[in-house]
Amino acid sequence: MADTPGFNHPDIVSTPEQLSRYFPEIRQQQVAASCQFGNCLHRDEPGCVVRGDWERYDHYLLLLEEVMRHEQVLLQQRDSEATEKVKMVEGGKVLHEPRLEAKKYRRPSRKTRNQAFQELCLDLSAVGDLEDLEDLDDLGR
Repeated sequence: MADTPGFNHPDIVSTPEQLSRYFPEIRQQQVAASCQFGNCLHRDEPGCVVRGDWERYDHYLLLLEEVMRHEQVLLQQRDSEATEKVKMVEGGKVLHEPRLEAKKYRRPSRKTRNQAFQELCLDLSAVGDLEDLEDLDDLGR
């Protein structure tokens, strides 16, 4: 027995379309003739040239179902992560709360406000002396 890191957790094919690349029977039959639809899963689609007449077809169908289930679980996790947050409360209970939109409910920090004020003061000092501003104000009246 050898210790090979990562070997006990092989990568799962991420999409059903990628699965067909691992079966040379599918590639050989597609060279001879192509399926009616470009996204054919070689299961029960009309006009499929690959379906059912090869030795490992049952294995392909089992793996296809597994990949499709895995893809569904990933989509559900991604959707639930975006809309819910999990909170542990007393007694080990798990609560699911709606996730607030990021930073929409927060006020700017004092540091940010002070920096903006300092930048404004610097911009005003670049305009000229305060007396010049008062002269402009007098002209506006």
